[in-house]
Amino acid sequence: MENIIYKIKAYAKSKSVNDINFQSDVIVVKPSDEDSKIQAWNLDIPKPTADELNSFEDEANTMKAEDDAKPTRADLKASAKAKLMAGEALTEDEANTIVL
Repeated sequence: MENIIYKIKAYAKSKSVNDINFQSDVIVVKPSDEDSKIQAWNLDIPKPTADELNSFEDEANTMKAEDDAKPTRADLKASAKAKLMAGEALTEDEANTIVL
């Protein structure tokens, strides 16, 4: 898996860092003919080497699969609308999609 974002998340999690802003904390770039790479590292943990990141391949794949399995906001809105029209109770995630 090339997805460096999930590898960075897994690496940071192993160092007890759970929140990463990928616009300021860590900036990843993908030059046109190269693999993605870290351009800026502004976390209070050491910047990982490529080998360190690659050691998190399995955990990164698991994290991506979990994210892919989560319903999208559009799915939640559609489900909430259907349940409201049928008079059924909403889940918290469905209710959070409603803007009053």
